Amino acid sequence: GAKAGAIASANNWPLVDFVFIDGDHSYEGLREDWSVWRELVKKGGCVALHDSVATVARPIHDAGSVRFTNEVILTDNDFKLLEQVDSLSIVRRET
Repeated sequence: GAKAGAIASANNWPLVDFVFIDGDHSYEGLREDWSVWRELVKKGGCVALHDSVATVARPIHDAGSVRFTNEVILTDNDFKLLEQVDSLSIVRRET
């Protein structure tokens, strides 16, 4: 969106088509990653988030990354959930 373009221009960064976030799996860690990267994804671009959903094999229901994904990312009106595969969520920027 407009804010993404402003951040990219101010920092001389291009908008991107794809981001893979697999870092600090704490709530705060993903919050920091999301606050930066969501603004740099162009419309139609995707973000893949590792360890963002619990599975039978990986019962990580209480992980900060799972909680933040459910509470913030999946409720972000600028993004739409495309798919969840194993512990990976893929969202696409709609606006």
